[in-house]
Amino acid sequence: MTMQVKHTIISASAGSGKTYRLTNRAIALFVLGAKLDSVLATTFSRRAAGEIRDRILGRLARAASNSNDRAALHDAIAAEVQGASASAFGDDFAHTTLTRLLNDVQSLRVGTIDSVFSKIVASVQSGVSPSIVPADAHELDEIALEAVVRMFADARSDPKQHLELTVAVSGILKGRLGRRIVQTITKELADLLPLYRCADASAWEWTAAGGFPSVSEIEACWKALEEALKRDALASDPKAARHALKIREHCAGTTPGNSKVFEPLSRLTLDPNDADAWSLLGKSTLLINAPVTGKFGSNAIPPSVLAAALALAELPVRALERIYIDRTRSTRVLLEKYDRALLAILRERGLVTFDGVAHAAGNIVERWSSAKAGAISASESPYGNTNHLLLDEFQDTSLQQWGALRPLVAEIVQCAPSTIAPAPSFFCVGDVKQSIYGWRGGEPSLLRNLPLRIDATQDLSSRLQCEPLATTYRSRQAIMDCVNALFSCIHTNAAVTQFQRGKAAIEWEKSFETHVIAKKLKLLPAGEVHLSLIENLKGEALKTATVAKIVERAADLLEQGVGKIAVLVASNAMVGYIVQALRAKGIDAAGRAGGSLEDSAAANAVLDAFRFAHCAEDLPALFNVVHSPLGKLLKLSDALLPASSGSSKHRARASFDLRRDIFKAGCARWIDQQRTTLDASAALCPRDHRRLTQLAAFVEQLELSAGHRGSRSLGELASAAAQCRVDDDSEGGSGASVEVVNFHQSKGLEWDAVIISELTGRLERQLTVGVARGANGRPSRVMRAVSKDLTISNAFDETMEATRSADFEERLSILYVAATRAKAYLEFVMPATISKAKPKNGVPVYLKQMASVVHAGIAGAVDPAVALLKPVLLFGDAGSAAQGRVQRESTGTSRVITPRAPKSRGGRTRPLSAAYALAEQDDRAMSVGTAGAQAGLDARHRGLVAHEVLGSIEWLGATSPNGFTLDASVRVHIASRLVRLLPERESSWIQSEISVVEALIASWSDLRAFLSLAKVRNGASAHAMRERPFVYVGKGSEAGRVRTGSIDRLELVGKPGAWTSAEVIDYKTDHIHSSEVKAKGEHHRPQLEAYRVVVAEQYGLPLNAITMTLVFLHPRVIHTL
Repeated sequence: MTMQVKHTIISASAGSGKTYRLTNRAIALFVLGAKLDSVLATTFSRRAAGEIRDRILGRLARAASNSNDRAALHDAIAAEVQGASASAFGDDFAHTTLTRLLNDVQSLRVGTIDSVFSKIVASVQSGVSPSIVPADAHELDEIALEAVVRMFADARSDPKQHLELTVAVSGILKGRLGRRIVQTITKELADLLPLYRCADASAWEWTAAGGFPSVSEIEACWKALEEALKRDALASDPKAARHALKIREHCAGTTPGNSKVFEPLSRLTLDPNDADAWSLLGKSTLLINAPVTGKFGSNAIPPSVLAAALALAELPVRALERIYIDRTRSTRVLLEKYDRALLAILRERGLVTFDGVAHAAGNIVERWSSAKAGAISASESPYGNTNHLLLDEFQDTSLQQWGALRPLVAEIVQCAPSTIAPAPSFFCVGDVKQSIYGWRGGEPSLLRNLPLRIDATQDLSSRLQCEPLATTYRSRQAIMDCVNALFSCIHTNAAVTQFQRGKAAIEWEKSFETHVIAKKLKLLPAGEVHLSLIENLKGEALKTATVAKIVERAADLLEQGVGKIAVLVASNAMVGYIVQALRAKGIDAAGRAGGSLEDSAAANAVLDAFRFAHCAEDLPALFNVVHSPLGKLLKLSDALLPASSGSSKHRARASFDLRRDIFKAGCARWIDQQRTTLDASAALCPRDHRRLTQLAAFVEQLELSAGHRGSRSLGELASAAAQCRVDDDSEGGSGASVEVVNFHQSKGLEWDAVIISELTGRLERQLTVGVARGANGRPSRVMRAVSKDLTISNAFDETMEATRSADFEERLSILYVAATRAKAYLEFVMPATISKAKPKNGVPVYLKQMASVVHAGIAGAVDPAVALLKPVLLFGDAGSAAQGRVQRESTGTSRVITPRAPKSRGGRTRPLSAAYALAEQDDRAMSVGTAGAQAGLDARHRGLVAHEVLGSIEWLGATSPNGFTLDASVRVHIASRLVRLLPERESSWIQSEISVVEALIASWSDLRAFLSLAKVRNGASAHAMRERPFVYVGKGSEAGRVRTGSIDRLELVGKPGAWTSAEVIDYKTDHIHSSEVKAKGEHHRPQLEAYRVVVAEQYGLPLNAITMTLVFLHPRVIHTL
């Protein structure tokens, strides 16, 4: 019998050895004589690809030199091969195969799936140059923003197109009209672009749109309801009369907590296309309950009222269907224009995106598949000589990627039996339970229904061997007991059933098998799983308490000597907060797999040197450099700061000299020179050294690619570097005692002890679109997301329900991935409150958080009072996680280089101004409809104009007591910025609004006096900073607390290093009545008090020396708190 390998699909649970199985298959194919270039193994990261390659060569090398390893490898690969005997491969199979691989190692095809697609696109005559390069993350942000700007610019000449875009943008925003409106649009379009590229036009237009109800229909239904309510209110039965009166109060909007009926009906008689009014009407309790239960509250609705309510309830259903169908279609139009603009810019710059490459590769492969029938031909196939395909982490494959892979998979699986050894084979490994990349297109249903996805016209299940792996080689018994208890019957979890997600949980649970541990782990102590609770807090206070608890627990675990520790959290922002807090306590901590270059004081100093060299008037950057060891090295001193006489001239010269030195040496080499010098003076800790090395490598990469991208200024280099995410880990990890990682980046990693926190995130995200999929996995219905409390047709409900269920399954997968990273110790850190204050019928009403699922699944019997004081053991044996380990002493690394003055990159790394990017917390939400949206849009845009004009004023001098006029050059600068920030606005509108703000300042003498130097007493020197961003890590009692924000205006009196007083000023552009000023002031007090604490710490001032002032532009009131 000829030895062959089987087509295999493996569902591998966490830690069950999927890489081991994949390398078994690859080695088996090479041992059977497969050509090196006929085997293609793909995964999703370079790290994983390198691990696979190293495992193949390493296992063969060990087997070639050790008989025991050789016997073990022989048995492992024999299990992959049909017809293999006990000694099928001979004694020298390992040496022979290793020699063949090493002699032709360049033909070994193990890489990322993106690299495979890039080679397909570059090797086929598809109009794409082989010299193209992928755009980096910073460029992608710039290009996406430019595409939106170009899209609006192209539409300005055509009023019809401009109106079409305005309507489409209104549907995208759905009332989210903050200052970052262009960024909001850009992010939404970038997120939806993969869906647009894989969904046919028919999926966006799957149903016909009816018309809006007419005014006569609305008035007739309204009249019928009012008359029915009047009759029943006069009924002889007092109980029926009271019930009718209660319904009438609801309709009139006088009952607290109920939606109105009559008010939106009144608006709709004036404008039957008012989307806001239809949405409000559709949320009415009466109209929702009438068709379903026929009750209002606990009583039946009177028959005459019920008949009128049923007739009225049909109207918002029809109208809302029309609204959402129109929004869906306009979204597709917007995406089409955005895609066209994006591709044009990428072509102009000679760049590609990975999504674009996958899309292009899919088109190439599809054309090849359509034009070809028969066996695989190396001369024609875009995949070259590929006869054996090995896919890793298949659950993360997107529809675009599958579109490029499916023809090859189908060709291999459907290939006729062959006598040639080895015959073409297909192998894929993945785990639906670990599908956590839905936000970037990962489609777990591909793995769940793979035989059908390969070819929907025939049953291929008999050709594909499906094999589950549920034995873990990573986690000890206590961890697996926790995982099994939490997930094996997740559909019965009280929180899950309460959220009505039992059906989705059952679907997720189909891929879950009870986990068991390997024999070698049974010889070790059981390990331990704990629960720690945090007191009931909200917002910033909860974040501070969470960070403090994590620091406390990490320190305790280091004392116990449990080994490598990871803290897993939901957001990247939280990673930085926790790392800073751990270091403040002397714990060596790092943010693994995606840290920021800015978490190093040395790297910050170098980036600020770049900023100062780029712009001599970047005073915060200069201040930071001067007060670091780098300042002394570069011979920059306090004499360059504004307080010194003649400083402006000397500052400009120093900036020029620094810029010349940097460009003369080359940016990357200059960074290396500073690192070497600082090293020699012992001014760098190991972390600062590593960050400077990474910064130099990043800058060198940008310099080398200048031929494709054009030259960059030092300011642009600093902005790109500040946005860059870099690994903290080397081959063996970061070397830090504690690593802080977000949930998504933890996948594929493992630690001895894991602390899971930040589980307060919602189990259901706010959805942008609903998607229903056909039998082939492609979108069959796409629609704009519909609120759950709106009554609408079944087809809409089914589409949204399918999307919400998929999103909920991904939430469960994130929790599963986090829990299975631990080897010996696992701890959940959660708020004590996971349910609402009042139980319903004695049963807790859970909050829609991931923490609720954990509590209901494994922690329901825990006494909160105890868990608030100390960790409560849930599974395992206390102290067993550290048994057998060598106790290690934890010593923090002190940083010698002076930390920079806290400063955010909000105004520099983003293409938008800080006033635009950092929206005020009190900005009011605007309506969803076109009319309301436009009104909100106007208000936000006018607020942006006001902040830009006021931000241009440093001081008003003696020439401005009787008026105010912007300098011509300043006006041009403001207008040019606003044209870029507001591409949907005409230049004439921008100029007009600038004039409005200019006139307001000119006519408001109190404001002109307030912004003048004359208010500073005794002729003291003063310094004004505008749009002052900050990042501040608390000290003392505030340790671990991180504040971020932007101060509209900060006035400092005195001299640098010897400031005597300060004033924090915040501009408010809301239109309010003068009687509301005091209440609004108290509302904003916490915000300004937080700013005052930051200013006090940063500039060494007592709190009572810092005043807080709100400037309300409407109604022209300066309010001091």
